[in-house]
Amino acid sequence: MRDKSILLASLVGLLILSVAVVNVNGRPTTRIYVNPSTSTAKPGGSFTIDVGIADVEGLYGYQFYLKWNASLLNVTKVVEGSFLNAEGAHKTFFTRKINNTEGLVRVWCTLQGEPATAAASGGGTLATITFLVKAEGRSVLELYETELRTYEGLAIPHEVEGGYFTYSLPKLYLDPPSIVDPTLLPGSSFMINVSVVDVAGLYAWGFNLSWNPHLLNVTGVIEGPFLRDVGTTLYAYEVHQDEGYLYINCTLTGQSPGASGGGTLAVITFLVEEGGESYIDLYDTLLIDYGGTGIPHRVEGGYLNNLLHDAAVVDVGVSPSTVRVGDSISVTVTVKNNGTVTETFDVAVYYDGRSIGTKPVYGLEPGAERTLTFSWSTQGVAEGDYTIRAEAGMVPGEANTGNNVYVYGTVSVKPPEQSFLTTLIVAVMVAVAIVVGVVFYMRRRP
Repeated sequence: MRDKSILLASLVGLLILSVAVVNVNGRPTTRIYVNPSTSTAKPGGSFTIDVGIADVEGLYGYQFYLKWNASLLNVTKVVEGSFLNAEGAHKTFFTRKINNTEGLVRVWCTLQGEPATAAASGGGTLATITFLVKAEGRSVLELYETELRTYEGLAIPHEVEGGYFTYSLPKLYLDPPSIVDPTLLPGSSFMINVSVVDVAGLYAWGFNLSWNPHLLNVTGVIEGPFLRDVGTTLYAYEVHQDEGYLYINCTLTGQSPGASGGGTLAVITFLVEEGGESYIDLYDTLLIDYGGTGIPHRVEGGYLNNLLHDAAVVDVGVSPSTVRVGDSISVTVTVKNNGTVTETFDVAVYYDGRSIGTKPVYGLEPGAERTLTFSWSTQGVAEGDYTIRAEAGMVPGEANTGNNVYVYGTVSVKPPEQSFLTTLIVAVMVAVAIVVGVVFYMRRRP
């Protein structure tokens, strides 16, 4: 059902187009055009276009030039189409001149020695042209200096529609693509643009958009200016809030080459119903050119998260703050969940950037605190002053990381104390040395 409305609007647009493209005499206007209107291929690859004709009467000969960006493309082949020679039933003189340096090709063709009744009417392919892609980029495939002639040599009035090459593909996307904003509380609103970039000859478009209906409600859908700026449009949409999706489509209603470049197709306004996260998905997308051909394109959806993620270290305690080498220090770290979502994260403690230890915090609820205790043995630590720092690991979606780190200050590690036994031994050795020295001195006296 979602696709039907998009298809309906597109068909309505094409129906209006078919009615509009007529000349003052009531018959369709002759067109010479590039098909497809938009082509793409990666560097090293190739693509083929047809130079076609539509709604012509009595065509006996034709000529056209086709121009492109020579730094991006080379023409490797030009083959006569089947329209003028009636798939081999008539004899034609067909020739082409390729200039890849300047990026142009000239093609001319005429029936040769055939009667006036052999002139072709209707529509078909005049020539097929194959391109080699040399580099990424975009290029207009411009048809110019086109001539259509009757058997008598009279010019046939006609319109010309060129084509377009692009790599990479046009993109249909949401702007902004990601919204992470805990200030979007229930009752607040925000807008997103559905936009297109790098498109050529866009005549009609359509897409479906889906979201979490428990979190969001669509309150406004406005047509953007991209197509409206080049002509009158037919625009329609339908919102299914209970299911969390809408479909929307738009088409030009008259004779127009369409819009090229980039711009906004639609502006969607959302009302926030509650906190949470939701993907905003673009799907079943259509970009259509003047001839009704789909334009290949990329699609990028969006994401909303209005939850507050904020893990913080609120206090650090150290006891004692002065120890001897080999003693242990107790470090207590108090963490708090300042956000609105239950969080799990790690807490690490360091002295001068070297690890004391890491412990996990599981399922800390919003507003709750938890205290962890770390033991630091200073065995093997050089005497001196050390800075104690505690750090809470960043949780997914956390924007405020300034309170994840808490610096306590410094603790002092002193030289180890000498034991009583060690002191006694040292004293006895000193006394013995003195006695020995005195005895030696007395014996040496005259």
